[in-house]
This record gives sequence, C-alpha cells and structure tokens, in this order.
Amino acid sequence: MTTEEINNRCLDRIADIFDISVSEIKMEYRFDYELKPSFVSDFKHNQLDHLQYDIDEIRSVVDDEDIIPDVVRNVGDFCSLIAKYHDVTPKYCKLLFERWEKERNMKNKPWWRRFVFDMIGY
Repeated sequence: MTTEEINNRCLDRIADIFDISVSEIKMEYRFDYELKPSFVSDFKHNQLDHLQYDIDEIRSVVDDEDIIPDVVRNVGDFCSLIAKYHDVTPKYCKLLFERWEKERNMKNKPWWRRFVFDMIGY
C-alpha cells in the first residue's frame, strides 16, 4: 500500500468522524482548532476520543517510541503515524483499516445493532 493510499484512508476516517467531506480537510488542520469536536456528554465519545482510541490501539501493538509521537496535533501527524504503523506492522494496520470500514458501515444499521457494536465492538 502506498503512502498516498494510506493518506486517503486517513482522510476518509477523519472526514467520517467529523462528518465533513474529504475535500474540506487539509493536512495542516489541527485537532481541536480547525477540527473541533462536538460536545455530546461526559458519557459518550466525541470525535477526538475516536482518534485517541486509534492512537492507543497503535500504542498497544508498537512499543517503539520513535514511531509513535507523544502528541498528534494535526491531520498530517495522524497520516504519518498511520503510514509508519503500516511500515512496521502491515498486518495490524490492515485490521485497523477493517475496523474503520466496519464503523463507517455501522451508520446504516438499525439503532440496536449500533448499540451492540458500541458496547462490545462486534
């Protein structure tokens, strides 16, 4: 998989999470500034929580601190993190992409199916 394909998947993920079109996203956009999360409640995940979950999943697989930066500030940082993750562990990166696709498809499912997915991840 090329870096451009990885970047496209990352941009799709960010666009899906923030509910905007891919064309509106620039690599320089910072999380919590240009890409602001919506406040849902203290008991429900917002957009930044979803991205943090992705980063935590990568941290659980990769122990090398050179690959994982301390802070992911913008879209470009997130894309480069996923590209490095793919270089180190393409198998786990493929699983990450599959989870992203499943989450995207979950929006078209009935409410009870989305609830079960949110609770147990299946």
